[in-house]
Amino acid sequence: MPESNFIEWIVQQTGLAGVAILALYMLNAVWKKHCEDMRVVWEQTRSALNHNTEILTRLLERLDLDDDRRERQKEDSKRR
Repeated sequence: MPESNFIEWIVQQTGLAGVAILALYMLNAVWKKHCEDMRVVWEQTRSALNHNTEILTRLLERLDLDDDRRERQKEDSKRR
């Protein structure tokens, strides 16, 4: 158990203040890792949203074109 030996050494050398500083250091490291993980998730989510927006835009453009074609076909059939 090298971790417990290290903590005991910290307590012997610096007392509870040293343990508190070590705990804050460890908490900060965990928080940084969590923030990095969340940044990656945010980037993946943003990428997926951009991709989906692109697809929906193309689909809506195609639907508009199809509607325009149908309107023209109706007009052409009325003229005949």
